[in-house]
Amino acid sequence: YRDNGGEMIDSDLGKIPQNWHVFELRELIKFIKGKKPEDISEEKKENYLPQILISTFNSGESVYALNRNVVVAKEDDLIMVMDGASSGRIEFGFSGIVGSTLALLKVEEDIKSLIFFFLKRMEKDITQNTTGSAIPHTDKERIMNYVITLPKLGSPELEELFYNFRKKIVLNRKQTETLAKVRDALLPKLITGKLRVK
Repeated sequence: YRDNGGEMIDSDLGKIPQNWHVFELRELIKFIKGKKPEDISEEKKENYLPQILISTFNSGESVYALNRNVVVAKEDDLIMVMDGASSGRIEFGFSGIVGSTLALLKVEEDIKSLIFFFLKRMEKDITQNTTGSAIPHTDKERIMNYVITLPKLGSPELEELFYNFRKKIVLNRKQTETLAKVRDALLPKLITGKLRVK
């Protein structure tokens, strides 16, 4: 990506646009570890929010947890698995209380999508280089040492482009979940003959 056709300069990562800079990820992100909620419920109650767990990433379903002394994520926030077999997995598109095996990544809004796609690209390296012997843990220090090149003053156009990709991913995921629910509701009726197709 050339910044308005400008000159390229040398950097630790090779040639980069003149108005760009090489950052260590530690300068751009902060991990906020999820907490175990005081109470969990199968049904929504007052002051309860959906709890985001690793299983939520796969099914979209979640239980509800008391919204007190917990970490809460918005739908466009980045969430990483910190403990367990899928340590290092990065996701977004879920709102609610961040489970204790996950962490919310605090990132400036104007680079959030860029950071997501960078970490998604690095996900295999992260998941293959965990710490801990019995239970794998995401190696935060390894992630903090990654380097990325970005515009010094931000690039709203670039962030908007990548944000639109993220919006499409969320839309596709929600459509898939809806279709799966429709299939699960119709299939038993078709098999038992309660519903017939002409």
